[in-house]
Amino acid sequence: MKACKAWLELARISNLPTVISNVIAGAVVGAICFHLTAAEATNALFTPSLAWLSLSIPCIVYSAGMMLNDACDANIDAKERPHRPIPSARVTRTTVFVVGFALLALAIALALLTRSPHVLNATIALVIIVLLYDFLHALHWSSVILLAIARALASLIPMLAFAQSESSSIFTSAAIALPIALAAWTLALSILARTEVSATRMLAQPRTIGWLIACFALIDMTAMRIVSAWIPAVLCAALFFLTRASQRVIAGS
Repeated sequence: MKACKAWLELARISNLPTVISNVIAGAVVGAICFHLTAAEATNALFTPSLAWLSLSIPCIVYSAGMMLNDACDANIDAKERPHRPIPSARVTRTTVFVVGFALLALAIALALLTRSPHVLNATIALVIIVLLYDFLHALHWSSVILLAIARALASLIPMLAFAQSESSSIFTSAAIALPIALAAWTLALSILARTEVSATRMLAQPRTIGWLIACFALIDMTAMRIVSAWIPAVLCAALFFLTRASQRVIAGS
């Protein structure tokens, strides 16, 4: 049981609902770009197809990135956060590296199965960005820009998959507003968190940070309301509350 909880902590599982929310919103917006109505776009979410693979890619990469982040920060955490899974010897650093890289490889394999060059290229970009952040984030504060790009890609990958032949038009349409909004929120949140860490060497207001992380789902909900996709909007709202409930059980930072 302790080992299971350790892996949940490593994957920041309590924040994963916000990535699922990003994925849902991105997929619906992408389907609408493919000239589907909001109702048809919603139905597409529940239609088994290779496009479903794109829904899992950002979630897998997110979990892998969080694990590798802890593996890269093991020495720092040993001094500042000894309760984390690796410093507390609940999981070995080597095992975390192996699992993290295996998950990233799985994400790329799933992208290949979609047979979409747009999804594959975006997935490879996401994996590279996650690796760059994990290995370089301690060197300079500007690495938060990589986090912002990664969060944008979480919605962009399913958007490209569901847009199908219209993928290239996404970058010239209003659809790109969703990834941009998610990136902007990530940037603001990351700068706030880093400021607090710099000031106290720990998050001064972890509850506030938790609320702000959960708000990713509210951004997605707003996007779904704008396009009148009411069922996805309700799902995104539910994921907001799930995130907040999960953060009370498993630390999200």
